[in-house]
Amino acid sequence: MCISIVDQPGPLPRKARAFAAALLSSSLISLFASLTDKHPLGMAALVAVTSIGFAFVSAFGRNALVIGITAVLALITGMATPSEIPVIAFEHSWLFFFGGAAYALLALLASWCLDDRNRRMFLSEALLAMAAYLRARGGLYDRDVSEQSALTEVIERHGALMERLQGARDTIFIGTPTPARRKWIAAMLGLLDLYEAVLATDADWEALREVADPETLRPVTLLSNALASDIEALALILSSGAGAAPGCQHSELLGALDEALAKLTEAGRADATAGLHPTRNKIVQVVQRTRRLAETISPLDNKTPTLPAIDLRQFVQPPSPLVTTLRAHWTLSSPVTRYTIRLTLAMLAAYAATLAFPTYVHGGWILLTVALIMRASYAVTRQRRTDRLVGTLAGCAVTAAVMPVLPTYGVIAIVIISIGVAHAYAGVNYKITSFGGSLMAVLLLHFLEPQTFYVVDRIADTLIGAALSAAFARVLPSWERNDIPRLASALLAADRTFAAEALTITPDDQAYRLARKRALDSFTTLATTTRRLSSEPSCSGTPAILMPSSRPACWARSGAG
Repeated sequence: MCISIVDQPGPLPRKARAFAAALLSSSLISLFASLTDKHPLGMAALVAVTSIGFAFVSAFGRNALVIGITAVLALITGMATPSEIPVIAFEHSWLFFFGGAAYALLALLASWCLDDRNRRMFLSEALLAMAAYLRARGGLYDRDVSEQSALTEVIERHGALMERLQGARDTIFIGTPTPARRKWIAAMLGLLDLYEAVLATDADWEALREVADPETLRPVTLLSNALASDIEALALILSSGAGAAPGCQHSELLGALDEALAKLTEAGRADATAGLHPTRNKIVQVVQRTRRLAETISPLDNKTPTLPAIDLRQFVQPPSPLVTTLRAHWTLSSPVTRYTIRLTLAMLAAYAATLAFPTYVHGGWILLTVALIMRASYAVTRQRRTDRLVGTLAGCAVTAAVMPVLPTYGVIAIVIISIGVAHAYAGVNYKITSFGGSLMAVLLLHFLEPQTFYVVDRIADTLIGAALSAAFARVLPSWERNDIPRLASALLAADRTFAAEALTITPDDQAYRLARKRALDSFTTLATTTRRLSSEPSCSGTPAILMPSSRPACWARSGAG
C-alpha cells in the first residue's frame, strides 16, 4: 500500500529512482516506528525527522512529494504494529521491504511493457487539456459570461494545460526515437505549434468584447468549441487506438465569421473590424494546424514522420541536483525551510495530542491528515483542508450507509475500487481522493474489527488534524504576494529573449522553441501564483507570528510590487 503511492505515470528512469528512494526510506521508518512506539521521545524524534524529510523533498518538485507521502504512511503503519521484541520488528521490516520491492518490480515491468501506450496516454491527456483550454477561451468572446469568470477559467485551464504539456514532454521526448515513438514526437511538436497559434489569438479579445455585439462574436466562441471537440476526438483515438480522425474543416463556421466581418465593414465599424479581422486570420491558422495534427495522429497514416533537427532532451525537465538544491534552501528565508519548520511543529503537536488523549484519538489518522493537508503555499493548504474535510465526511457517510447491508466480499470489492479511485484522482481532484481514501480506510478497519464503529472516530481525527493544519499554517508563512515582483521580472526577461528569437528573420528552430517554452512557463507560473493570492489573508488581517520579516510585502514602506 505504501509503495504503490510512488507508482505514478512518468518516464521509466524517474520511476525507478523514486521507487528506490521510497523503498529504502519507508522500510527504515517503518522499522524505527515499530521499535520506538513505547518510547515517546524516540517516537517524537522519528516524527520530526520524517516531517523534515517530507517537507524538504518538496524542493525537488511535485513528483517527489510521493516519496514523502510514502514515508508518512510507513510511519503510521509502524505505529500501528508496535513490537517490544526487536526480532519481530526486524521480521516485519523485511516483509515490508520485500513486499514493496516486489510491487516496485511489477510496476516497473508493467511500465516497460506498456511504454508505447503510456506515451500515447500522456499525449492524450495533453490533448484533453488543450480542448478544455479552448472551451475556456471561447468564453472570452461570450458576452453572456462575465469577463472575470472567463479569465479565471482560462487561467485555471492554462495552468492545467502547461502541466500536462510538460508531463508529455518528459515522457515522449526521452529514449531512442523508434518509428512508433517518432509519430508521438511529431504529434507532440504539432500540438505545441497549435498551442502557439491559439495564444496568438489573445491580442484583441478584450477590445472585441467592448466594441463588437454578441452576435458578431458568437462564431468565434462556436469555432473554439468545435476545435475543442476535434481535439477531444483525437484524444479518444489515442486512448482507444482506433477511429477516424476528424476533418477539422469548419467551413460553415468560418463562413459565418466572414459574414459577420463583412457586415461590420459595410456598417463602417472600423474599430470592431480592426480587431476581428486579425483574429479571423489567426483562427484560420489554428484550424489549419489542428488539421495537420489530426493527419499526424490518424491511425490510417502509416508514414514515419520526419522530425526537425532539434535536441529534444533540452525540453525535458531535468532532475534537481541533490546537494545544490538542499544548499539553496538551507536558509530561513527559503519557503521550503519555513514549510519544513511549520510542518514539523504541526506533526509534533499532533503526536502530543495522541499522547495526551490516547483513548479518544488515533494518532496515525491525525498525523496523516496534517501531512496531507499542509503545503508550502498557504492558498494550497487552505484548499486542501476544505477538500479533505468534504471528502472525508462524504466517505464516512457512504461507509455508514453501506456497512450494515454489504456482505464481506462486497466490502472487499469497495475497498479495491476505493484504492483505484484514490490513486487515479491524486493529482486531479484531492476531494475525490480524500473520499476514496476515507472509504477505503474505514471499511478496512470495519472488515478487520466488525464489532467496532470507526466512522465517528475518523471524522473526529480528521477535524483535529484540519484544525492543527489551520493553526500552524501561519507559522513562518511565505506569502506568495512577495514572489510577484521576482516572477514578473523573470517573465519580462523570458519574453525579451523570446521576442528577440521571434523577430529574427530566420531563427534557429532549437533556440526559438526553447525561448518559447521558457516564456510560456514563466507566464504560467506568474498567472497561477496571482490566481492563488485571493486565498491569502489580507494585509489588514492578523499578522504572521514568530518572524517580523515574514509579514506581507504590502506592509513594507517601499512599494515592492
